[in-house]
Amino acid sequence: MNPSTSTLPAAVPNANAINERVVTAVRSHQRTIRALTSLAFLLGFLAIAASIVVVSAYFVFYRPKEKQLLREVTAAAEQSNHTSAAGQGTGEGVWKLQFDYPSVQATHTYFLSVCIMLTALSVGLLALGTIVLLTVVVLNRRVTLNQINTSLAQISGQLRELRDTKSVNPSGSG
Repeated sequence: MNPSTSTLPAAVPNANAINERVVTAVRSHQRTIRALTSLAFLLGFLAIAASIVVVSAYFVFYRPKEKQLLREVTAAAEQSNHTSAAGQGTGEGVWKLQFDYPSVQATHTYFLSVCIMLTALSVGLLALGTIVLLTVVVLNRRVTLNQINTSLAQISGQLRELRDTKSVNPSGSG
């Protein structure tokens, strides 16, 4: 009966050491989870900002110029049809575009490629943010399971101590 009494003091420091390791691991995981959550929020906000920039740039820069270009080209085509029907060989009254059509078209194509690139960047940021959030969920799950396992181990140790104490003193204390 004496050996079971000698294991009780050894079990208590062992439980304290386990508890300290668990607390240290939990704090480490909490810091990692906070950092990953912050990173996920940052990536999400960057993706939202990139999407807003793309939509705003389209309506502010691209669409007005496109409308002007279409009006000018339509007017030039109509004028060209009227002039060719009225005086075919004179060359008078030919309406000229106010800008270089191929250059404007190339500029618009470049602008659209930049918008597509920004959209792809936005989608990439959203994907990266999703991966970070999934990592946070997995780490939270792991930390929770470790805490549950440690708590169950501590409860099991306490029950063993109670059982050993009752086997040492079967009649009880009173």
